Amino acid sequence: SLGQSIAKLNAQITQAMGSSGTPNELLDQRDATIQKLAKLVGVQVTQQNNGTVNVALGKGQPLVVGAQAIKLKIASSPFDSSRSEIALATTGQVISGQLSGGDVGGLLSVRDSVVVPALNQLGRLAAALAISVNAQNQKGMDLNGQLGGKLLSIGGPVVLPAGANTGTATLSARISNVSQLSASDYTLSRTASGWTLTASDGSNVPMSGAGTTTSPFTAAGLSLVVSGTVQTGDRYQIQPTRSLAQGLGRVSNDPTRIAAAVPVRSAAAPANTGKASIGTPSVTHGSNLNLLNPVSIQFITPTAYQINGAGSYAYTSGTPIAINGWQVAISGTPAIGDQFTVQANTGGVGDNGNALKLAGLAAVNLLDGGTTTLGGAYGQLVAGTGTLTAQSQTQLDTATAVANQAQAAQQSVAGVNLNEEAAKLLRFQQSFQAAAHVISTAQTLFQTLLQAVR
Repeated sequence: SLGQSIAKLNAQITQAMGSSGTPNELLDQRDATIQKLAKLVGVQVTQQNNGTVNVALGKGQPLVVGAQAIKLKIASSPFDSSRSEIALATTGQVISGQLSGGDVGGLLSVRDSVVVPALNQLGRLAAALAISVNAQNQKGMDLNGQLGGKLLSIGGPVVLPAGANTGTATLSARISNVSQLSASDYTLSRTASGWTLTASDGSNVPMSGAGTTTSPFTAAGLSLVVSGTVQTGDRYQIQPTRSLAQGLGRVSNDPTRIAAAVPVRSAAAPANTGKASIGTPSVTHGSNLNLLNPVSIQFITPTAYQINGAGSYAYTSGTPIAINGWQVAISGTPAIGDQFTVQANTGGVGDNGNALKLAGLAAVNLLDGGTTTLGGAYGQLVAGTGTLTAQSQTQLDTATAVANQAQAAQQSVAGVNLNEEAAKLLRFQQSFQAAAHVISTAQTLFQTLLQAVR
């Protein structure tokens, strides 16, 4: 509406300047309208030789060109119908990314540069927490003597096909490597030469695989499978983590499902004569079907051992022995015939070995390729949001100072100096009084002449 008003005033100003000089009232109206527009969004005003102005929004999107105004509309995102964007009314082209400054530009900036990245970061933390806690709990034994299950439930990545897609293909996505997840969204596009994965910052992301069930695309910690018929130009937006924090929940309220104990325990035979000792076993694959089967490790020489009476394996002190989904280290110098056993931790109600590992997840580098802990990533999220807030305040102070300077410069040219105007009013008043005296004197002289004639 403001753009149309400016275009209409441009036309009236052009007509008035050709017939009656400078139309100051119309110029003031146009300036006031442009100021209203500038409160909504940043504008660039270009003065033309014929008295009109061209107005561009934000990063250069034209709004007014002479007497023509380009109409805008609110449109749905090409991928998400619940997300509103600003678009050209004629073509539907989304221009939200080209707008900056003002109330509208501020809202768009907060949504796209602060809120969405924060949700993605928080969802990444939720995914790492849920996946790591579930994986560790499944390596333990609960109070009922059962192998642990999942403690936390969490959703998966959201895939949104573009509304303009012409193919019938569907895209499914799942998290394959939580340590490789980022806070970015992605767009998977079908081109004439194949598939392209683009991050939200516009950079291309390398992929491996064929996109099939047996050979999915893998990239950025995700596994992608395309099913159905796809057409060139089809696009899919992938939101790996945005909704994950909202969907985080408990699988059960039963505390006995916490697998606090290690499901297997080790022991040394009382008759051992060597100086070797066995450590506490740790579970590497809780889903191994032979996990709880008893295993006997017997040394046939000080440097070799058998497992369950079979084979001959070289022994190195402190090197883990792995079998049936667990591993354990034997250290020291064994004697021939020394025996160690690993078996199900039956009745191990006082064992908190796996609970300690659950608590220890707080110190494990689970994110950013194994370089950042959950606490570290959360600290980065808080610090990043605080930095953006401080930057916004600094930008506000700077913009306010620039606006005040611009207003002062404009007023120095087109504004009214109150002291000067007051002096002019006094001069005009004195001139009026002097003219009144002249008229009064003339009237007195005329009356005197009339009396003399009588």
